[in-house]
Amino acid sequence: MIPMSDTLRVAVKASGRVPFARLSIRDRQLRWSAVHGDDEESQRQTALAVASGRAWVRARLGEGGAFQSQRLADPADPDGWERWDTLLTSGAAHDVAIAADGNLARAFCIVAESGVWRVKVWTSADGGATWAGPATACESSSAITSLASPAPDAVAWTAGGVLRLSLWNGASWGEAAAWSAGAVMADYGIACARRDGVYRFLQAGLLADGAYLRAVSWDGNGWSEGRVVVPTGLPADTLIPRWPSLAWVGDRYLAAYLDTFAGSLTYQTPTVRFSWDFEHWSYPCTLNLNSDGPTRANVALDTDRAVAAMEHSALAAPLGRSLEGFAGILRAERVEAEGYGALRLLLRGGEALDSAPLLPYAEAVLALGYRTAAGYESVETAPMYLVSVHRARGESRPGAEVIVHARDGWGLLAQWQALTTEAWADVSLGWMLAEVLMRAAGLRLLTDGAPAWQATLDRFAIPRGARGDAVVRQLLRHAGARARWDADGSLYAFLPAAQPWGVDWAFDAEVLRARHGVAAAGVTLARVAGQYPALGQAQDVRAAQQQGRTLDAVMDDGYLTTSAQCAEAAAALVARGTVRALRGTLTTAVVPGLQALDRVTVDDPALGLVAAERRVVSVRTVCDALRGVWQQTVEMEGLA
Repeated sequence: MIPMSDTLRVAVKASGRVPFARLSIRDRQLRWSAVHGDDEESQRQTALAVASGRAWVRARLGEGGAFQSQRLADPADPDGWERWDTLLTSGAAHDVAIAADGNLARAFCIVAESGVWRVKVWTSADGGATWAGPATACESSSAITSLASPAPDAVAWTAGGVLRLSLWNGASWGEAAAWSAGAVMADYGIACARRDGVYRFLQAGLLADGAYLRAVSWDGNGWSEGRVVVPTGLPADTLIPRWPSLAWVGDRYLAAYLDTFAGSLTYQTPTVRFSWDFEHWSYPCTLNLNSDGPTRANVALDTDRAVAAMEHSALAAPLGRSLEGFAGILRAERVEAEGYGALRLLLRGGEALDSAPLLPYAEAVLALGYRTAAGYESVETAPMYLVSVHRARGESRPGAEVIVHARDGWGLLAQWQALTTEAWADVSLGWMLAEVLMRAAGLRLLTDGAPAWQATLDRFAIPRGARGDAVVRQLLRHAGARARWDADGSLYAFLPAAQPWGVDWAFDAEVLRARHGVAAAGVTLARVAGQYPALGQAQDVRAAQQQGRTLDAVMDDGYLTTSAQCAEAAAALVARGTVRALRGTLTTAVVPGLQALDRVTVDDPALGLVAAERRVVSVRTVCDALRGVWQQTVEMEGLA
């Protein structure tokens, strides 16, 4: 149940209620377009930062070991891309880095001097227009092979396969932390971003068992556990991620890397993924950057847009495009059910919609409400995601109209299929569910905090071709849980027994029609087999007797290791089957905060129901301004 104010609850039952609906379109997708690009392919390693005045400052590993800098006051001006200032004529090797904070900028390169490897640093106080230096930020007897800088007072570097962080204390540089994931056969670059005092790292390299792109964090006290960010391709041992870049962009971490072919570096694809929490990473998106060599695709935040750049080309994606509170809804039909949700809209055309981001996967959020004693109050429903948009005429009246179809998060999950079989070991059930949601659809997980989500999966595999929605349902079954989409777009997964109540229907003026009755039960006897010899059984004898037959269900679940786990899974199947024997339908005035799977109480003495406990199966909401129809049809089942 989405929370509603007391005045809004009163308005739902008022005989003179005045309903309304508003639509918001919010585009959270990063949609890239060219800022600069020519026919010349990028061949040299570069780094990018954004200084004050939205100027881009860049560093490059130039010809003959030169270390060069560039300041682009206007990145769209092609002339500026050809001008580079040389800070070091020779001796620079492997990698470069740069960072800016307002007018303060620092540029870093790697040099070898008399058998000692050093990171040299230049400082600018005017946003990269002039530079002073060099000074030494750090040094090592082992070769320093990669660099990254999250801010002018920090530089990350790799030597001998060990990731290190050096910090500027206002007077000198000093090493603050080091981390290693074991022997590294080849270093393919690092990336670093800092937010709220926590340093986030990506490290690409080649371990003895294959290529990887790994994420790890340092909070000033210790290091997190290293996590593999993404599958490396098809097959996994031939596609290698190289030269990552990382930035906090708007409301997410944005990571870019080169997906390269092990047999030939002429095959390489600049790729981006995002993460809300740096723990789970999204689906990939390829970038159209001209590349001819293993060089970094740098990502950064430029005020109100994300940017990605290589030596000779750059892209940008605007952040936060939206249309808020659109009132020209001629008809809206919204369906929310367990495992399915859809939204169909007929909108009045005009300038507002002409400039709206009506694009695939943009969020469509319907706000439902009433005029109350406190004014116009509404509740935002869970977002749906645009599938199609048509401009039309003749649908309902003269003039241009817009038809919008959208699906909920289940629809996004159903579009995803695993390209290769992947396996995990010793991860929690909640972690695995969040991983699948993010990788398949870029969506977040919220749970009720039950201990079941901390249960360890000894092993879990997603076979090639498996759909995202099927994998999510499989994981939910492990906990005996159910799930729906919340108003913030996250999947709320919960154990039904601990769920709070939603609505008490006392059959006032808001109920227009009602039906209550019985139906065939789903399952009365269930047997679940896990890893041999684990086996569990559950049954509802009374339900079988009432129907005159036993309805069997048999399930194999190789992830269950004990008979007790199998018995719990069988009990959940029987409970789900039993509640289906009680069915009911209400047609009511729109209850803005009502959601599928809400627990409700229904009182209808005329039909024999007194304080009857039910669960909402589906909610169909119709807001038809053309015919003056504003109502919901609510399907319910019994409560286990």
